[in-house]
Amino acid sequence: MKIKYLVLTVLSMVMLPTALTASEPKKSEIHFAKGKSQRILSGKITGHNSAIYQINAQKGQWLKVEMLPGGKGADFIIKMTGKKAGEGTLFNSFVKGRKYLGQLSKKGSYTIEVYLNRAAAGREETHSYRMLVSVTNSKPAPEEKSSS
Repeated sequence: MKIKYLVLTVLSMVMLPTALTASEPKKSEIHFAKGKSQRILSGKITGHNSAIYQINAQKGQWLKVEMLPGGKGADFIIKMTGKKAGEGTLFNSFVKGRKYLGQLSKKGSYTIEVYLNRAAAGREETHSYRMLVSVTNSKPAPEEKSSS
């Protein structure tokens, strides 16, 4: 009996790191092409997994993040990198809508985390997303609305 429990304990210790790393968020740094100030990011997320993007910006620059049509179940949070959940959060699209535009108050690294809403995550759904990210030195001009 003791050997059986010992084997199970050892196996669980070996398997646990594999299980934990399988759901670690994908982390990527955002870089813009030379002469460009925006980029469209895309991917897929499943269940409680998330995709994490980091971008460096200067104090006073304008950050725009917009979830583009098609990613219905995906939302995003913007926060200062290195802050715990709830600390340093600038924006949560689930609460405030699918577009953020703001002037940054600090120089540093910002994290944009894409995640599924609770209902979709609980059902272990997979959703694709497309997200526009831009950093500019001046406030972007308002988008024109087409008259219909």
